[in-house]
Parts: sequence; structure tokens; C-alpha cells
Amino acid sequence: MATENLSIQNFYVDSLKSNISASTTVIPLNNVPTVSEGYLVLSPDDPTKKEIIYYTSVNSGAGTVTCPSAALGRGIGGTTAQSHTAGETVKMNIIAEYWTHIRDVTWGKMYPVGSLYLSTVSTDPGTIFGGTWVAWAEGKALVGKAASGTFGTAGATPGAETVSHVHRHSHNHYMNHQHYFATNASGDYAYYYQNGASQPYTIADNHRHDGTTNYTRDYTDDAANGDGINTQATAPSVVQPSLVIYVWKRTA
Repeated sequence: MATENLSIQNFYVDSLKSNISASTTVIPLNNVPTVSEGYLVLSPDDPTKKEIIYYTSVNSGAGTVTCPSAALGRGIGGTTAQSHTAGETVKMNIIAEYWTHIRDVTWGKMYPVGSLYLSTVSTDPGTIFGGTWVAWAEGKALVGKAASGTFGTAGATPGAETVSHVHRHSHNHYMNHQHYFATNASGDYAYYYQNGASQPYTIADNHRHDGTTNYTRDYTDDAANGDGINTQATAPSVVQPSLVIYVWKRTA
């Protein structure tokens, strides 16, 4: 794989000095390039013979450039390693392979596996930087890892958008309110008041009293102690002011 030491030699054009096979790693040239590492295109104008090679050293005395291996130096950039004959054209590939180098090597170091990429657009960063990326932390806020406690484990997902919260208020039975109750046919009923004592009453005819408390929530009469209890269960939002963006994680 290429390193950061690549440089560009514009308008280099030469030809093969002798025949080579698909596995040859020492490439004979009539005139070697001046840069010690780079990419060359063999037979660039013949679609059936075009092959890109990557070399890492130059031997000016012998008139050769050397590929690191057949696997790493021959048939690069989607081309196929194959045999070539003496006299075929050789050119310096100054655009495509250098761009690939920047993408795969330089940017690969900027965003190694495990890196996060943040953006306001949904474009997969793999199309820009290469590698494999997945959408990450969907619906989650990012928090720096702590030494211990709730945020002490990297990759953990604590928290929720809402919390269950119950309000329970007690009030004196004698506060301004009304009761709803029904008597039996004889008009008898029992009423519990503040001290919890049962006080029987007799009403001449079967009837009932309707009413509501002067509160916005339900009122419940506690027969044990005469206290009214007002209970309200809610799930309030705990979402902080936020800006929603795209988060990607590099996995390969």
C-alpha cells in the first residue's frame, strides 16, 4: 500500500524495455521516472491491455522500477495483471491513483475504524473517505466517558426521553368540596369525617347528592382517616434543547 511520500512527475512517458509476465515485479524501462514511488500505467491507450502498477523503488542503473509484490503492485485500481511486450507505452498515472491514495491512506488515518463522523446531510461518508460506515447513536445524545458512574461505560445508552412521575397530595377532608353518594331505600348511610368516627344519618327518602371537588384532579375519600387524596400520574419530557444531525461510525 502506498505511503505519504508519493510525489507527482507530470508528463512522464516511456516504454517497456523487455517483455514481462503477469507476475513480474521488477519492471524494465528505457527511462525510469525520477520519483522513487508512484503509479504507472502500462498500455494506457489499449482497453484490453491497460494495467496500473504501483512501484516502491527505482533502480536508475538497471533501468527498473520494483513493485512490493505481484499482489500489491500489479493490476491496481480495478485493472488486471497480465503480460506485456517490449515497446508498450508506459505513463505516469497522475490523477486517479493519487486520489485513491489520498482517500484510502491519508483519510484512512484521519478516520480509522471506530471513528465518528458528524454531518447535517445523509450522505454515507464511505462514498467520500472509503471504508464501511453505519448510522450510529440514533436518537441519542453524545456524552464523554466518565471514570465511573452512569457514564462510566463506553457504548452504554442510559437515559430516556420521559420519566414516570407521580404527584400525591393530601388535603383536609373539610376543605371546600362536595360529595357524591347514594343512600339505600330507607335513607340510611354512614359518613366518615375528620376524626374517623362513623356518624349515621337518616334521610326521609331515597335520593343522592351529586358534586365535585373544587380541584382539577380526582378526589378520593379515605374512609380510614377522613383525608382526601389527590393523585396525578404524569410522564414529563426531559429532552434537552437539541440539534438533530447525522452520526456515522466507521466499522471497517
